[in-house]
Amino acid sequence: MSVAQTLGIGFNSVAVETKDGLVFRIARTEGTAARFAIERRLLPVLSERLPVDVPKPRWFSPASEHFPLGVMGYEKIGGRPLKPDLVTDVNRDRLVAQIADVLIALHGSPLAEVANVGLPQPEEMAANYRSLADETLPVLRDRMTRAEFDRIDSWWEAFLTDERMTQFEPTLTHGDFWFENMIVGQDASHLTGVVDWEHAAIGDRAQDFATLLHLGEEFTTAVIESYRSVGGRFGEDSHYRMRRLWELREFYGVLYGIRFEDDEELLDSIRKLREGPLLTT
Repeated sequence: MSVAQTLGIGFNSVAVETKDGLVFRIARTEGTAARFAIERRLLPVLSERLPVDVPKPRWFSPASEHFPLGVMGYEKIGGRPLKPDLVTDVNRDRLVAQIADVLIALHGSPLAEVANVGLPQPEEMAANYRSLADETLPVLRDRMTRAEFDRIDSWWEAFLTDERMTQFEPTLTHGDFWFENMIVGQDASHLTGVVDWEHAAIGDRAQDFATLLHLGEEFTTAVIESYRSVGGRFGEDSHYRMRRLWELREFYGVLYGIRFEDDEELLDSIRKLREGPLLTT
């Protein structure tokens, strides 16, 4: 494999592009190969349902001499990752409509079609949230002021006991639907694909809108309105869960810093917590 560039370094894998225009995602944590295997089963289903491209896995190994934790490869989807500064008055409405169409198709996928894929189920998320709290709170206690930590600790107590967070219609979700996982054409005029499906699950559609908030309140509101206009259900309770899930997001950065002993990432995630909705409202 002749690597031309590193495309991204995530919690569970590193994505690289070869000189031949192939993308390989190399696992860096135990269990990631199992996620890759789920993607291999899911993506062919999605390719028939979504109005944009998704990766088409051609290579997969759960373990090998060179990739002991697993690897998956596919041909690169044409275009480039969406960035906030690529959204303009010229392309905004088209991108909003396309993103809403993708979410309508995704959330409307019959669950029977993915019943044998092995996707995580809603009850697993509750356990994941508890684990996230248990792993991050002790570190935050030592890194933040008493007043800051008390507010975060109280937030977690409320979040983990909030019955509204478990009252939703289960749908097929992307799980990490933020701008860097959306591919647009080179002129950024339209959406060409969606990548990185390792967090796909049977879960809450509000999750896929929470990550959209990285593109701003106005953009996310426009997508919600477009989603509703073509039949998508997104009511007051969905808004509520979207907000709570948005507040949750930076804790994953804290977890990354802890597990990979990356103090720079840890400090940056704590900064984002301090500047975010948990401690500024």
